[in-house]
Amino acid sequence: MAFATIDVTKGITGTIPVASGGTGLTSGTTDQFLKFTGTTTIASAADNAGLVYVGGSESTSATSVVSVDNVFSSTYTNYLVVVSRIIPTTGGTDVFFKFRSSAPADVSGNYGYAGRFLIANTGAESSKFGDSQDGVQINDSGGAGVNENITGEGFRMTLNVLNPVGSVQTGYHGTMAMLDDSGYGEGGYIGGIHQADSSIAGITFYMSTGTIARHTIKVYGMVDS
Repeated sequence: MAFATIDVTKGITGTIPVASGGTGLTSGTTDQFLKFTGTTTIASAADNAGLVYVGGSESTSATSVVSVDNVFSSTYTNYLVVVSRIIPTTGGTDVFFKFRSSAPADVSGNYGYAGRFLIANTGAESSKFGDSQDGVQINDSGGAGVNENITGEGFRMTLNVLNPVGSVQTGYHGTMAMLDDSGYGEGGYIGGIHQADSSIAGITFYMSTGTIARHTIKVYGMVDS
């Protein structure tokens, strides 16, 4: 009986026969079975996924800030932060973020960013930008701010965080959508650099004034190809 051999420390070479009829793997008239050499630990499907969940936070109770700690590490080079909702307690406020150290503690200062935003009802555009800032403002609706209506889900975004760990500056860029306090939709994008070489381990979201009534935030590591 012939065997197909896979060394999981080196990858697969050759051709793996097609499964047939519940009798194992067959090729022609000879049964073929898989025999693994090297490590006995086989990667799961999740290990090979494009995104791996590493942590998050979700609550329907009011809180002054939302911090997701120790989700960035040397395991992955880049990360995706998915904000499914941030709803303020008081409408008309703006959303900010800043990074966190492994202490954990907020990392303030050295943020340079620029964003462009578009309001649905008028098509009016606005910009938000700054250098050497204490944190990053990630919306601008010409003064309307985020709506507090819980059915509207408030503010949403996807944020890419690039190289948060190591001796390089951390980059970030993403797109956002929200219901503003006048009841209109808004979309936009923002990007920038944290201009310091300190390692980043987490992220904090907070409002310009008041508290966050509800939130759902999840962080994923991007598997290097």
